[in-house]
Amino acid sequence: MPIDVDHEARKRAIGQAGIRIIRRSGMAALTIRAVAKEMGGSTSVVTNYARNRAELLSLCLTAVLEEWDKQDRAFSREPKRRWEQFAASGLDWYTEPGQAVASVILQTLADASNSDLLTMLHTELHKWRRAVLDAAHAAEVPEPDVATDTLYLLSRGIMLTVQEDPESWPSERAEKAAIYLARVLQRGPGKKKK
Repeated sequence: MPIDVDHEARKRAIGQAGIRIIRRSGMAALTIRAVAKEMGGSTSVVTNYARNRAELLSLCLTAVLEEWDKQDRAFSREPKRRWEQFAASGLDWYTEPGQAVASVILQTLADASNSDLLTMLHTELHKWRRAVLDAAHAAEVPEPDVATDTLYLLSRGIMLTVQEDPESWPSERAEKAAIYLARVLQRGPGKKKK
């Protein structure tokens, strides 16, 4: 009698194992063999769902974005605090899930030939931007579209900066900048601090 396998659960498990490897040993260590070992099985357990590194990266992207979504859902319901939390999370590439998200995003961009993976990434980043925009509206941030775009662009810039020069950009520095930016944007252009 065949074994009943939950294919979606298996894909999630493969992606999560890949993320553990990335966190522990970096992106270069992500291989089908390493994921199989992490899961305690043979490579066929992985290759049934990810035939190559690009497909493996896709499962990792899905897993890490699920973590990111879970973090965002746990944010405060108080509008101004929620806006600040989005600002801080958008600039936090130091702790998890931020570090793993950054690693997978940068690898996805480096492998721009995989259009399915890029489409998936763009969809998720647009979803994140929409959630930030909703938070900006709820917090009554002046010009919420411009504020959200500013935060989005800064978020992508700090992600790259942290990868390039982590010693010069400790997490406290970026978090302080994120909260400052969120508060400035909340006041609106040209407004003095109350």
